[in-house]
Amino acid sequence: MKVTLRIVGLFFNKKVEKSGSFKNVQDVMDTYIEGHSNLAEAGGLAYMVEANIPKKANSVKEISFNFNGKYDADLNKKGLENDGKTLGGKELDPGVITLSEMRINENVILAWQYYVEDSNGVNKSKTKPATGFTTFGATTNTYSIAEGDTIIWRLVAINLKPKKSYYPPV
Repeated sequence: MKVTLRIVGLFFNKKVEKSGSFKNVQDVMDTYIEGHSNLAEAGGLAYMVEANIPKKANSVKEISFNFNGKYDADLNKKGLENDGKTLGGKELDPGVITLSEMRINENVILAWQYYVEDSNGVNKSKTKPATGFTTFGATTNTYSIAEGDTIIWRLVAINLKPKKSYYPPV
């Protein structure tokens, strides 16, 4: 089975292949890391979890990637790597890039979020009401990882205490 693993902000967009099926998102990440675990080498990937805190068990805390080369920033061409298009026509310096969850202030946190799209770009991992968050290491009964899927990780800002907008309603 072959799926695409993308990590926004780390310029990571790779095909991950395995005989048989993937159990969950963590299995896809671990399969890639099996052949690319050395962060000192280009293509190396690592993640850190916060498993010692029960409410956040198997929650990704940090992801690091050793970037080297050009990155295709044309997001409409999923799965293409190094096709000559770069960020603003510039190449990034090679090296390890790390993004971590963190608290910005009392109201805002940065947290890792993933979603799974099928081969047609349809989000199949959207959390259903009253089902709770599915950790990346859990096997879900609402969807499975299938051939041609794309797993996308993003570090998103979450406003814990929303304030009223200063802007008038549209």
